Amino acid sequence: MQRIILIIFLFLLGLSAQAQEMLTSKKFDFVSSINTGVNTDFYNSNFSMAVTNGVIMNQRYMLSLGLGIEGNQTGTQLPMFFEGKYLFLKNRKKTPFISVTSGYLQPLYRNYWQNVQGGFTAGAQIGFQNFFSDHVGISTSVGYRYWRQRGEQNYYYYDIMPFYGNGAYIYISNRFEVRLALLFK
Repeated sequence: MQRIILIIFLFLLGLSAQAQEMLTSKKFDFVSSINTGVNTDFYNSNFSMAVTNGVIMNQRYMLSLGLGIEGNQTGTQLPMFFEGKYLFLKNRKKTPFISVTSGYLQPLYRNYWQNVQGGFTAGAQIGFQNFFSDHVGISTSVGYRYWRQRGEQNYYYYDIMPFYGNGAYIYISNRFEVRLALLFK
């Protein structure tokens, strides 16, 4: 599974590098980002990382597709998401932005007592991006993240006491996140 994730990650990174050379126009700019961050619900804090590839339309609207890896209290997750970003200042190297994400969380590693299925994730961020040159920039943002997953907990005493059933749970988390991204255009 780790090899598959590595292959997908390298594929997305290579695809973005090739798109920079082959496809350029005045209405569309192709952008890739590698972002890392911390998300927390003030009980659990976890590291997260994602790679996004997208297009900037009319120098103001950005649509991208992302793939990442992150942890939460149900284990290690693979978020696959769409991101929409609005840049407040048109034609500027330095601009604030607002973005929204929505996607799916696929469990990669589960805690030993949990059988967690994939679930929904969504979020919103506000931040600032700065391009140092025509092709390289940095971005920082803060935001809110929501995720929801369904699962079952299988504790050892379910085998000892058969009148206890397996517990089905809905895991919901509202998280605060801080991100730092390296941008390539």
